[in-house]
Amino acid sequence: MPTTESGLWVPNLSPKQMDVYNCKDRYVLVTGPRLTGKTVPTMHRLISHAWETPDARIGMFTKTIKAGKGGVWSDLTGFTMREWLDAGLVAEDGKDFGYTKQPGEDKNRPAGPRIDGSTRMHYFTMRNYWGGESRIELHSLDFDDDIAEKLLNIRFSCIYFAELQNFHSRSVFDLSIQQLRNYGLPYECHQWISDTNPPEEGIDHFAYEIWYRERVMESFPEYCRNDDDRTRFRRRQAGLKLFEFGFEDNPFVDPQQIADLKATYWGKADEYDRFVLGKWTKTGRSGRWFPGFKTELHVVGQCEGSDPDHWDYLNPSPKTSTLYCGFDTGQVNHAAVIMQKRIGKDGDVHWDVIDELVSLKEDMLLVEFAELFVEKMDSLEAHLGRKIRWVSWSDSSLEAFRSTSPQTEAAIVEGASNNRLSLQFAYEAKSPNAMRKRLQLVASMVSENRIHVSAHCTYAAQMFRELCRPNNRNTNLLIPRGEPNKHIWDAISYVIYSEMAADVGGSSPDEGKRPQIFEVEI
Repeated sequence: MPTTESGLWVPNLSPKQMDVYNCKDRYVLVTGPRLTGKTVPTMHRLISHAWETPDARIGMFTKTIKAGKGGVWSDLTGFTMREWLDAGLVAEDGKDFGYTKQPGEDKNRPAGPRIDGSTRMHYFTMRNYWGGESRIELHSLDFDDDIAEKLLNIRFSCIYFAELQNFHSRSVFDLSIQQLRNYGLPYECHQWISDTNPPEEGIDHFAYEIWYRERVMESFPEYCRNDDDRTRFRRRQAGLKLFEFGFEDNPFVDPQQIADLKATYWGKADEYDRFVLGKWTKTGRSGRWFPGFKTELHVVGQCEGSDPDHWDYLNPSPKTSTLYCGFDTGQVNHAAVIMQKRIGKDGDVHWDVIDELVSLKEDMLLVEFAELFVEKMDSLEAHLGRKIRWVSWSDSSLEAFRSTSPQTEAAIVEGASNNRLSLQFAYEAKSPNAMRKRLQLVASMVSENRIHVSAHCTYAAQMFRELCRPNNRNTNLLIPRGEPNKHIWDAISYVIYSEMAADVGGSSPDEGKRPQIFEVEI
């Protein structure tokens, strides 16, 4: 059992990991490539803070709860806590280190991690050295701009962000540190800590700006206009601590794992720099809305070669009784998709984009576009060998009349399908702030591997790879004006959002009209 020179127990860590564990600075960033052992000392640092700090409250933040449960939360409540429990530590009042129970809990149920019955938040409470109780909570932050609302009126003694490369707005740092204000706890006893691989944005990421620029800058920001401001700025600088990890800092990793990592990213210069060399290299895909989208993971089939008959498609399950259509049409640009909803083995809803039709900057009448789309419907029914039910969602602009036709755009599309399509307008998806919710919902599903795209749906795959935030930080837009991927994005997200509105706090479609959902594995 490892101990210090004075005989105090410490976790089994490498020298660099021990530096992180012992760090009491206010703002700590641990960075490096994969497999360098960055997360292990941060987990021990959280338990140490909870043990040493009276009435500590620690907030762990991950992109999604599902990612947290399968990652840092299981690490914390698994091997990290086991090592502390096995150490035989004793609090000042003579009680053993360990989990505690809440008032009114079943006496026969062992103490340990819990799920709050009303909020569904994962948490646990533990005894601290001073004879009191500390609490550690797992939170998600699907959308960076929700940070203020998420932390409103919550006080923490310590905040931890897992995988900081998955967060892209500086507000994540600037607003969360304002919640480091536990009652009665001195300023210097609070801590904000995170670990990260170098992000896609490289030196444009807010973490680089804070820990590589502001931490060492010799001049003063413009707001420091008197000696008190300058003194406080230097104190803030002194609280910024950076740890850079390499493979040599993790003696516990198998060398073959490092060899496999290098082989994985060999030939992919940007990713090799970030995940193997630990360089803050900006990629050509920085600022993407869906950084978790990976071709090898989310695209199914192949469309290589000039003969489509030899391509592999993602087709609907033979069991399906319903397919979903999404439409975003305009004066010039049109996009439409056919999608499949299914329940995976995880019990969650999954979506598959199985066909698409896109016309950009072409002289194509809406009726012609609709007729081509009907051909795709016919092809899928022929593949299944039977008629199926079609559920269609469209932009509410299809309620409008064309100047060249006495019919609405919706009537044109429905007529071209011989009324097999009955368009529902995605009013909820077009409501104020709905774009943010749409992006949040779809980004979460991508990160959880709950969206797949047929290889021949090249516009859809391109959208997931390339849809980016605006470069102008001062704009209120979430997607840049003129973004060519926006049309296919709207067509896809109208379907997902409208069918899953209840999951994001909106009104869901009539439950009595919901189609049967089948289970199928990809």
